Amino acid sequence: MASNISRDQRQRMAENYLVIWVDENIDMANEDCQNTMEQLRAVVNQVNTCTTAEQCIQQLTENQEKISFIISSGAVGQHLVPNIHDMAKLNAIFIFCGNKQRHQKNLPNLISFMLSSGWPTEEYDNVIVPMLRRGDGGGAGACYGRFYPDTQRVVALSTGWYNKGSRCGKIITIRGNGRTTTAQVVDECDSVHGCDAEHAGQPPCRNNIVDGSPAVWKALGVSKNDPRYGEMKISWSN
Repeated sequence: MASNISRDQRQRMAENYLVIWVDENIDMANEDCQNTMEQLRAVVNQVNTCTTAEQCIQQLTENQEKISFIISSGAVGQHLVPNIHDMAKLNAIFIFCGNKQRHQKNLPNLISFMLSSGWPTEEYDNVIVPMLRRGDGGGAGACYGRFYPDTQRVVALSTGWYNKGSRCGKIITIRGNGRTTTAQVVDECDSVHGCDAEHAGQPPCRNNIVDGSPAVWKALGVSKNDPRYGEMKISWSN
């Protein structure tokens, strides 16, 4: 009997809570998003998703009964938190971010921060390398099946960050050499396969690589004669 009561109590608690997951990159066709949703629903019955701060605010305003918890990306959270932190039914806000200090400075004492390698962080520390003949291994870009001129700022991301094409077409911000530029994701730098005809005999790409076109290197102020050309530490964000 005691175990049945405990189970019933947990069920009632789960029904009284609402989790709102806010991230502009949520795509429920993506396997990682599906896994995250499954884990959240194992704890709380009702999990709603939003891709903008405005959608989240509307859901919180309409919720008059359930105790709410917010899980937000850092990018959305910096605009969202000042508008919701004092709402009556809001119990806690959790921010997944890669730069805890920056958000704490802007939003002191309002939120809790979760740093987890299992979640995409806001800013990634990577290494940039030259793009080989404007495509992974010399082939056409995986996203759209085409080649790109050296004058166009495009990148290939290593397999983990490419994430089965979920970042295709996205514009990312790249910081390095004291400069900042943007580039479009058009290809995968394959970290699994290599040394075959499709990859021009090249070995698999290392993890945490951004494969940048000549235009990206130029925008970062690094010429082909620069000793750093070929491999340089950078950071990038969505």
